[in-house]
Amino acid sequence: MKKYIFILVLVYSFIGSFSANAAGENMPRPLKKQQSNDINQALKEYSNIKELNLSGRRLSVFPIDIIKFYNLEVLDLSNNNISSLPIEIKKLHNLKIIKLNKNKFYKFPNICFEIQSLEYIDFDGNNITQFDEFNISSSKLKVLILSSNNLQKLPKSISKLKGLSYLNVASNSLNEIVPTLKDLIYLENLDLSRNKINAIPSFVKYFHNLQRIDLSFNNIQTVPKELCEIKKLSNLILESNQIQSLPYEFGKLANLKSLNINGNSINDLPDSFSKLKSMQLLYYTSNELFNIPNQITELVNLQSIDISDNRIIKFPPKFDKLLQIKSIVARNNKFTEIPILLYSLTNLYSIDFTNNNIANIQSGIYKLTNLNMLNLSDNNLKYLSDEIAFLSNLKVLIVSNNKIQKLPDNIFYSQTLRLLQIKNNPLPDSEKNRIIHLNPKVKITF
Repeated sequence: MKKYIFILVLVYSFIGSFSANAAGENMPRPLKKQQSNDINQALKEYSNIKELNLSGRRLSVFPIDIIKFYNLEVLDLSNNNISSLPIEIKKLHNLKIIKLNKNKFYKFPNICFEIQSLEYIDFDGNNITQFDEFNISSSKLKVLILSSNNLQKLPKSISKLKGLSYLNVASNSLNEIVPTLKDLIYLENLDLSRNKINAIPSFVKYFHNLQRIDLSFNNIQTVPKELCEIKKLSNLILESNQIQSLPYEFGKLANLKSLNINGNSINDLPDSFSKLKSMQLLYYTSNELFNIPNQITELVNLQSIDISDNRIIKFPPKFDKLLQIKSIVARNNKFTEIPILLYSLTNLYSIDFTNNNIANIQSGIYKLTNLNMLNLSDNNLKYLSDEIAFLSNLKVLIVSNNKIQKLPDNIFYSQTLRLLQIKNNPLPDSEKNRIIHLNPKVKITF
């Protein structure tokens, strides 16, 4: 693999922002070599062509002349109407990447596995309902993408893909995690989101090299303690299931950096949760929370938290211990003020309290000297604190849909402010005219 670098692959777009552990670290991309998107022109120098792009050509059959490109390494036939592959394709002994996403395949062509040089296969967005068992082993295949099809099960023989590090079967109709997946000993990234999976099996503990697993938008009700034995797991996505609690052993996930439990019914966390010292990103929206669990205040490396769409009215007393935190999103809750303890978190870069019940901004906000974005739209603000002018790095201020009639005179003294959104406030025309002329560098939307 020395000839290749790795790229990120995003499918729904998870998450996340995904981190360095997200989907694409193990996806090979060829170095720059001779390329062509014209097969007729390429045939004149077929021995030199390494990359052939025939995407979006309305092809209904695989162009058989492609077989002549015996040095071909990358073949892109995406966005066509192809439904089958000829047996001759296995003659492409140097082919490393094949893209057949968004075509018309109904059956996965196992002939692909006879191309022993293949490292990357993409069949996203077809209508594949059938994936038969196969007898051919492959140690070079690293990436297999079968998302957005109509698969109801995976073949047991998938375990023969010994070198697989990334498997994406999101947006299918799978109702279980096939046991032979545990034999993929190099698997690092597994996307099973948007299926019909009811349970996480106990054999997940054998995914020794798994770093990221996406089980979002399934029908999972419990998280087994065996999942907590995946020591390398750094990114866990459990969004939009039916989970009510996490196991006590959850604190054993010492390398967990990103956790998404949005859209469940987890209103408390196990005591061991406080041991997750590597945690940087926590997504905890839509869980019917009235309080932020105290265990979160022990996550000393936490950088971003999203607790939107709950019923929270305050932060726990020790939340100001989280000195590394840069982003707080608390949209659609019940806050009546920005908690003063947040003013101690001087690394804060972004605050979003959209759609709460905030009526005023308490004194001390000027301490947030690294704050870049402040969103207080859809609240009950009648005025803004003049301390906002002393937020020396503030670039974006959003206060739309409040009850503001006048801005403080010094609001535009800031040398960094670039965007002010103040739509749907009862500002008289005279105030709007005054604001427009105060600082022409600021883009203002009324």
